[in-house]
Amino acid sequence: MPFQIRCQCGKDLQIRDEHAGMRVKCPSCSYVLTAPTSAMPNKSSPTTTPEHKLPFLSSSLGQEYLAVSDALDNGIRQSGDWLQGIKFHVHRAFCWDLRPLSVLPNDQTQLAQHGVTDPTLQRYLCWRRSVLIISCVPVILISIATMMEIIKGDNSILSGIGRLYLTLNVLFVFAMPIAVIASLIQWSRLKQGRQLIGWGWIISFLGPILLSLLPGTWLFRLEAVTDQDRHTTEELTKYGYAVIVFFNLAAYLPVFMISIAFGVQRACLRLKTLLPESTLPGLLLAIFSPVISLVLLPFFVFGAQLASHPFLIIGMMLVMGAPLVYLMRSEWFTRPLQNDADFRQTIRTQEVSRTMLVSGVALMLLYAWFKVWLIPPELVKSSEIFEKLNGKSVLGLTENGSVFRLWDWELIRSLVLEPYGRSLFTTILVADWIMKVNMCLWTYNRQVTQSSQAERIDCLAEAMK
Repeated sequence: MPFQIRCQCGKDLQIRDEHAGMRVKCPSCSYVLTAPTSAMPNKSSPTTTPEHKLPFLSSSLGQEYLAVSDALDNGIRQSGDWLQGIKFHVHRAFCWDLRPLSVLPNDQTQLAQHGVTDPTLQRYLCWRRSVLIISCVPVILISIATMMEIIKGDNSILSGIGRLYLTLNVLFVFAMPIAVIASLIQWSRLKQGRQLIGWGWIISFLGPILLSLLPGTWLFRLEAVTDQDRHTTEELTKYGYAVIVFFNLAAYLPVFMISIAFGVQRACLRLKTLLPESTLPGLLLAIFSPVISLVLLPFFVFGAQLASHPFLIIGMMLVMGAPLVYLMRSEWFTRPLQNDADFRQTIRTQEVSRTMLVSGVALMLLYAWFKVWLIPPELVKSSEIFEKLNGKSVLGLTENGSVFRLWDWELIRSLVLEPYGRSLFTTILVADWIMKVNMCLWTYNRQVTQSSQAERIDCLAEAMK
């Protein structure tokens, strides 16, 4: 009797009995997936998703995610194609709901060898592994680009301490990809992987900030300066370097804060589905939601004063408002999720926030593409910068007609690659921290409820209602 399976694109495919267990191609998206051997899989099989331990997966929402996850799992088991493997890990890293995430037999065996037999922890480690794999590319590209930028500069004026400063900067940048690769090798050992990611984050994020505290007079060679002019040169070096460090940090910290905020947001949303009883992910999500809006507020005010265009104003308002959706709907994330209706509310909130973010970015890109700067002649004559900007759009395809090109490497690196790579890295760090702290809180809460203090706390809670 024919039965249905669902492709990753959402299309339902009719499978005949004679095609059971065979590879079929989706007519909608050309994705190749393996049909199950029967319409009703054997739920007692150890390789299937432990649905009997997750009653809510029997719902329509759970079955929708299971269909996608099982199709990808079947494909990766039956094919050694590297492209299939990339699709599999991309799907697993960016899926919204971790409840139905399937664990491959080989992964189950490897995890069991290290004492990890709990289904929830197995799903978490498999999701974590996919995020590590996806984050390898951006963090490696960020490190190589930063190293090349440091090396190509004029280092002849640097002192010995200055050269050490550059060397440490390069090493700090490469701490991030080294931590990702080392943690990926140890993916089935949560404690070791958590420590590697933690130290990698501390070194790569905070190391450059600590180096910026070194005085500028230590970094540059002043031997050639005569004693008579030495004091003046040192003062100019000190103040000039202070200004450079200030503007570098002013440009670095917004990217730093936004990457952290998006990383925390992603980790909280994923772990809320994995641990629906926990309130910690929802609390962190509500706390960090305004961070992105506050960081973007000065740029919003600057853009509004510089060019009051509807596309720019509405776009920036949508981008700033997208994370605040989680704050306004925080009641759905800070309480335990008990049924499928609760999960649907959280997913709808994510869809609203994501739609606002994408729409806002699209409007700002349209503004940057079509807006042509027409600067008054008086300003054009006063500065070469205004002369270069006059008659050009912000974003375009040609050098003569636009300030930035779509393929401008510095633009892609600063606005896309670096925030995205750092946010993925932060996602892993925060997810590990939430898992550890959540289990500690659960243990401590159980100890309190079983102690003599429980009655006093119950009375206090009743009095505060």
